[in-house]
Amino acid sequence: MEKLKDAIRKIDFDAESYGGFNAGDFQFQRMFFMEEKTLEQTFEEINVFLTQNGFEKLDFSFFKRELSIENEVVSVSADPYVNESDRRLILTIQRFDPIENPIDRVFLELIKLKKKFSDPKFNSSKDLSLVLSKEALKFSELFVLNGNESPNPERLKEHLANMFFYGLLILGNHGFDFEEILMEKIRKGIK
Repeated sequence: MEKLKDAIRKIDFDAESYGGFNAGDFQFQRMFFMEEKTLEQTFEEINVFLTQNGFEKLDFSFFKRELSIENEVVSVSADPYVNESDRRLILTIQRFDPIENPIDRVFLELIKLKKKFSDPKFNSSKDLSLVLSKEALKFSELFVLNGNESPNPERLKEHLANMFFYGLLILGNHGFDFEEILMEKIRKGIK
């Protein structure tokens, strides 16, 4: 099975196959029940789950004082609605951060739009790449057909938005992180 870190940003992400659930559009959550285990054994179980799924281990040294621990993407907290016989910890992993990341905000809107229309051409990356190629051709025609004149700004924006739309859907089909792949390309240089 694919590691959670690689699958979590995909449009068709199935949280149940990782023993958890989606908490809204932004987060994956999984419960770790303590039952007959100690807190330290549960911490180890969480860290095994994280490392097997491509995430770094958490340092739980301050957990007992704060009853939670977090890093940029992952957090663990004690479930506030527990009793002595039903003790559990909640692992939360950010799928998207629409507050801090404008691309994630746009991406979530695209997912809603895709679900609303459920057009089969939006499902496979192959079909999306063909539509993207057609849009790129229309975009280039704006410049070629206008000679020395600038293209109509509204048509230019429309075709750029269409190319971004299809490109982001392909990105989502593969679970790629927009910033990560662009920064990698910038570091390598555009060729």
